[in-house]
Amino acid sequence: MGEDLEQTDEGQHQVARLRAGMWWLAIGSFAALMALVSWAILSAASGSGAGMIAANSGSVGVVLAWVAGHTAITKRLQQLAISEDGRE
Repeated sequence: MGEDLEQTDEGQHQVARLRAGMWWLAIGSFAALMALVSWAILSAASGSGAGMIAANSGSVGVVLAWVAGHTAITKRLQQLAISEDGRE
């Protein structure tokens, strides 16, 4: 019984960490995207095609990283929910 309680507390702690990580992933991705969009706008204003391409490529990279991170965290949260249901 004590071991089950300890595993449940550990699982809840891990869920809380993953949810916080998901929040920080979203905030960090948004900040990076805004910086890259600003860089693209400034590059366009100054006529730098290479800067625009680099900023747009970076934006795509940030979005792909966010999707991969969000997918991985969501999958882990689902695994934890299934394992919690299986213990009961």
